[in-house]
Amino acid sequence: MLIDGEARAHSIAQARLKFLEGEATAAAVVPERIRNSWQRSMHLGIGIDEVQAPYQPDYDRESRLVRAAGPVLDRLEASLAGSDACLIVTDRRGWVRDRRVGEEKLSAYLDRVHLAPGFSYAEEFVGTNGIGVALEERRPSVVLATEHFSDRLQGVSCAASPIRNPITGRVAGAMNLTCWNGPSDALMAALAQQAAADVERVLYELSTSSERALLEAFRHATHYGDRPVVCLGVGSDLVLANSAAARWLTGEDHRVLYEAAVGIGHAPRARRRVRLAGGRSVRV
Repeated sequence: MLIDGEARAHSIAQARLKFLEGEATAAAVVPERIRNSWQRSMHLGIGIDEVQAPYQPDYDRESRLVRAAGPVLDRLEASLAGSDACLIVTDRRGWVRDRRVGEEKLSAYLDRVHLAPGFSYAEEFVGTNGIGVALEERRPSVVLATEHFSDRLQGVSCAASPIRNPITGRVAGAMNLTCWNGPSDALMAALAQQAAADVERVLYELSTSSERALLEAFRHATHYGDRPVVCLGVGSDLVLANSAAARWLTGEDHRVLYEAAVGIGHAPRARRRVRLAGGRSVRV
């Protein structure tokens, strides 16, 4: 038998209270990802009565992530007007960098719980929430109403999706959709993931020609077979490595490889062999 949203929220609320009292949570009631986040939140000593989000007002408002998210949020902001929904962009550590809200009541609520630019909604500070779980697990996450660890966040639902750097594949931030409880979690997740993908496309457009050239070289080198491959951007800290290389490269190896690449310069056919820290010999 299907459980409607209100009954499900009540069941999870009861399971959460039992969890806070030290009882085991029922796997059939609380999703595994939420149980895991509750456990992490409890271990971190997160309080449930207040949202203790740290604040750092000084941040780079012209960062590549902020510039990439801007036009996406500008486009979606018109659709949000008058709705009980909000779009939020954070950096990879959960610090809120931009926010667009559809209506004043929700905006005032978000201000009260510090879900605003300059504050961090990382799981380590706020406990279970869409942004925190998505960044912790590096995958899309939906946190509905009573699934939140904090009492103060029970009135909203959130869907967040990591934003990945299209060159390195690393998580650069998160796109979060927050609204009053009610909308379909599947719809919320789809909207957040689409917005994140749109930001990733703009990030690629903002990347430099040398970064794109390095990515193409990496794709070409890794297209056939699974041999270890590392591509380094000379003059930058950009490093691309496939899983075969990442398994045995150390920080010292990166330094040795970078120095070898600088020594070769831009000679297209120059090659040399380099011995890494573990004794392995590689061709550069």
